[in-house]
Amino acid sequence: SAEWRRRAVRAYRWLRARELERIEALRREVAHYAALRQRSGLGERRLNAPPSRAAALRYALRQSLALLLGLPGALWGLAVHSVPYRINGWLVRLAQPDGDAEATYKLVLGMVVFPLCWVAEGWLAWRLGGWPLLGFFLIALVPSGLLALGWKERLARVARETRALVHLLTRRDLRPFLVARRRGLAEEFEALVRLVPESVLDGTEEDRKHHI
Repeated sequence: SAEWRRRAVRAYRWLRARELERIEALRREVAHYAALRQRSGLGERRLNAPPSRAAALRYALRQSLALLLGLPGALWGLAVHSVPYRINGWLVRLAQPDGDAEATYKLVLGMVVFPLCWVAEGWLAWRLGGWPLLGFFLIALVPSGLLALGWKERLARVARETRALVHLLTRRDLRPFLVARRRGLAEEFEALVRLVPESVLDGTEEDRKHHI
């Protein structure tokens, strides 16, 4: 909530002026913990409730089947949309916009590049397969793009989940270590918050200084 964010900002400012070393140490520890979590692929669900071997096998089979069934449509979508996507990215890099303007460049250039590439691809489909292939191209244009995006996201998720399952099944000490590390970070955070006076958290101290 907005009130919680305001209290957090007040606490951070107060602690940064008085407990800078502990704040910086906690920030480094949180970053290190996040890096370990990312490399392991373990999310909160895996840490709190690790799956059994049977559940892991069922998950792997189910996701592999979904990837296999979606592969033809995903390949078609990648073939249709990867060319304009790459051209758009190349033009954005060529323009070398500032970081804040990069998204705007991608959007504006994409509104030109993608339709032009689709027209060229539609013409090629008509030349190769006549009206039937052109009709299929037009009907599948949007669904194939969505299918390709979903398939790539599923592939990335399966890779992450598989890495997590391998770590859980082969490194039995990893989950207890991460859970203990998370608990220690939470305790240090709570200890720092307890140092902050309530008058700072609720804003009365700040109001008093303004009146003075």
